[in-house]
Amino acid sequence: MGLLYILPLSKEEYPLVREVEELGPHTIKIESYNLPKLFFLYYLAIMATLFILAFTSHNLILKLYQTQDWINQLLALSAWGVLLVTSIVMTCMWFYKKTIMKKGDKLKVTKQLFGISFSSKLLELTKALEVKQNLESPNVAKLKNNPDMKGFQNRGHFLLLAYHRKGHLILDRHSSKTELDSLKTFLDSY
Repeated sequence: MGLLYILPLSKEEYPLVREVEELGPHTIKIESYNLPKLFFLYYLAIMATLFILAFTSHNLILKLYQTQDWINQLLALSAWGVLLVTSIVMTCMWFYKKTIMKKGDKLKVTKQLFGISFSSKLLELTKALEVKQNLESPNVAKLKNNPDMKGFQNRGHFLLLAYHRKGHLILDRHSSKTELDSLKTFLDSY
């Protein structure tokens, strides 16, 4: 999730980059940066808005639920569910962290929520890491080759892929190819 959660690019970014012994001697461990503090203000504003919505609409939703019509009850449960799920997702986004460890052709990717690992993959790489462009829609502005439309060209985003025997895993994505090339070079040095 490099478009939101940035990974460090050099060994000087301690303590997010350090050597550990988990996959063998001189294993590099890279942890994603936390969200910028500005995002905490967004989080507080969104949570305040959700609280106000829940507080003001609670009696209406409760009346809707107390009717005998199952469609109204479903709508009431859906409204409460949306408020609850949105709050949980926003809180989880604030406490998400990604860790990449690499030593030779061994690669371990761990995802954590609230400091608890919920996904961990240990891969044996079959190919070198690769940066690929992902363009999900046709680049019409570029195809027309009109200088007035240069600002509207869809550049997509770039993916850093790790290939293993069962397929590939997206390690990171970014809007800048240079950033991913730097991360690839850094990881390839271990």
